[in-house]
Amino acid sequence: MKKYFLISFLSFVVLSGSICINADFTDKLLFGIKGGANLASMSFSKEPYSIYKQETFVRPLFGAFIESNITTNVSVRPEFLWIGRGVKIDDLGVEYEFAPNYFDFRLPFIYNFRMSSITPYVLLSPNFGFVTGGKTTRWGVKDDNMNTGKYGYINGFDFGISAGAGVKFPIPLGDSRFYLGIEAQYNFGLINNKPNEDYGTRSNRGIEIAATISIPLGGKNESSFSPDKVIYITKTRTDTIYKDRIVYVDKDCYEIREILSYLEDGYNVHNKRICLYNIQFDFNKSTVNPESRPQLDEIVALLQKMPKMEMKINGHADNRGDKKVNDEISTKRAKSVYDYLISKGIDKSRLTYAGFGSNKPIASNDTEKGREQNRRVEFEITQY
Repeated sequence: MKKYFLISFLSFVVLSGSICINADFTDKLLFGIKGGANLASMSFSKEPYSIYKQETFVRPLFGAFIESNITTNVSVRPEFLWIGRGVKIDDLGVEYEFAPNYFDFRLPFIYNFRMSSITPYVLLSPNFGFVTGGKTTRWGVKDDNMNTGKYGYINGFDFGISAGAGVKFPIPLGDSRFYLGIEAQYNFGLINNKPNEDYGTRSNRGIEIAATISIPLGGKNESSFSPDKVIYITKTRTDTIYKDRIVYVDKDCYEIREILSYLEDGYNVHNKRICLYNIQFDFNKSTVNPESRPQLDEIVALLQKMPKMEMKINGHADNRGDKKVNDEISTKRAKSVYDYLISKGIDKSRLTYAGFGSNKPIASNDTEKGREQNRRVEFEITQY
């Protein structure tokens, strides 16, 4: 058993390393740990065990993982897990507790729904585990050697499939960040344990609830910029070509050239917003002024350059006039820009729009200049 365990562990390490190093990832690796509880149960093929009511059987689980993105939304997370499984029955005079322990090797594939402040996700994973010990209790009598005990008779390994969902929260940490998460999975064991004359065969089941914490392993971090830095532009000469060089800082709005520099240097632009303040609308109207169209064409060029990029178009208004009217106007302005981008060949599936009225000003509404800035449209990058 130890030999098989060692071989499997080394195979897991090699597989994880191969996945995490050789794949074309779009973001850095995350190393994490997880811990929680497995609400264990089993299915029995033979009466009377198949009809007994099973009690909630809380078993511990903990482990470690490495996660990295395959695409912007899809990631893979090889993990090594210690988990308790089994069954607990106290029904109709039968007292039975079966508590095997496993080392699991898992390879969850995760789809992340990236949002501005949280990342919900769903996952699907094959699980391969080895029994490492445990105990059996029947009518108060314990047997700590399940492989030879009369009521143990358990296979040395288990294979199953897990499906689940979770959510991660980014937490700033100095110049970097870490992620806290919580997830729930249902594990469906596919291999029957050895048959027994009393209960037939049995298969593992269980609902797993766990908390996770993960940190980046090197690489560039979108939050690794000191907040007291300022953006400056200098010209650096490469042969006869002049290029802009930008020192980045996290902020609410960006220029297109800043986003392009982020992309060229491999930085994360997810949920960053492009603000083009000279996209103007006449008072109480949603029509884009002709002089603003060249700026929108820059957005078109960006979307053409990044064919997987998706944007949410956010419309805003100043505080003059009725609030309800402003809400309607801001939505119409966002829709007008949405229609313009589509007319330039951008697939509508890559765009959404919404209006916020005067609820999110970026300048004072006491001056005409400030009101012009508040009558704006933002382009929020939701995927790239």
